[in-house]
Amino acid sequence: MVHRFGRLVQPGGMVPFGSGGERGERLLDAPAGATEGGGLLGEKLDIEREGACGGQNRVRRRHRRRFLGILPMGQPLSNDSPAMMASSESEVEGRMSEVRECRHVSFDELTLHYQPQIAADGSRIVSVEALLRVLKPEPRFVTAADVLAHFEAPDDAEALDWWVFHTAATDSLLWPDLSVGINVSAARFREPDFADRALALTLEIGADPKRLEIEIVESSFIDDFDTALANIERLRAHGFRVALDDFGTGYSSLTYLLKLPIDKLKIDKSFVDGIGTIQSTVIVQAVVALARALGLKITAEGVETEEQWRFLKIAGCHLMQGWYFAKALPADEVSRLQADRIVPRSAA
Repeated sequence: MVHRFGRLVQPGGMVPFGSGGERGERLLDAPAGATEGGGLLGEKLDIEREGACGGQNRVRRRHRRRFLGILPMGQPLSNDSPAMMASSESEVEGRMSEVRECRHVSFDELTLHYQPQIAADGSRIVSVEALLRVLKPEPRFVTAADVLAHFEAPDDAEALDWWVFHTAATDSLLWPDLSVGINVSAARFREPDFADRALALTLEIGADPKRLEIEIVESSFIDDFDTALANIERLRAHGFRVALDDFGTGYSSLTYLLKLPIDKLKIDKSFVDGIGTIQSTVIVQAVVALARALGLKITAEGVETEEQWRFLKIAGCHLMQGWYFAKALPADEVSRLQADRIVPRSAA
């Protein structure tokens, strides 16, 4: 196991939820800088959260942030807030108990599901993408978005990144004919030793780097291109492939293409949704033409209809990913599909 991963995780698989300073709450799809140090997959979740811990007593975010020590003390509470109206010690203690419960997250509560990526002609599964899921949804953890709120601090986010990497690389051993996409936050690419640690962990697990694809979420911000470039070049030298996820939705799409030696573009679902409109259709065609001219593979995300699939196939996309073919599946279900040589397809 990577040495820092072991140091970050407490006995019993618990990760401390950092509460220091004036960090505030990280929002999904936040503006530049807001995701710095944040965990992976946040930008890929199309789910809104209500409250940091899923509380059901209408305790507002401002009060939870104050209780957790992440709201500047100079900022006053609203007079009509639930905290100001709390009249009994038992009510206050109940809220603080909720906060204490939410300060730790066990990896035993999490799992990865894998969404198939299908060859453009629909003939076979080529690869899968690892996506974070909650094993047993409950009030504090209904979705993976709720989980991410517990990994705001840099050390916590790092532990989650490495847990996802370790789990996905281990599961890749189940599917010798598939590549596995692993989302990695931009913060890891700022670390000079990221590529070496990823390689060491992969070899320790016994996985093949040639079947692992590191996905950079484009809506996360890379502010040190020199270090990111060195990491990507070292990863690719050892057989890893690197993909730019959610292309067209982030900070500097063309700058990333210019400065980073990537292998694949993944067209964001928002453009696929718009196929049929002039704007989205032209953008998709232009992105595919650009990627092919650069020698890159193209995956279209969020394919949900036969019409979208057929258009994207004609446009020149290599792989299709979306509910038209399959939702994200547990690892054993992917194994079953592979064993039976089944290509999932929606009944639509």
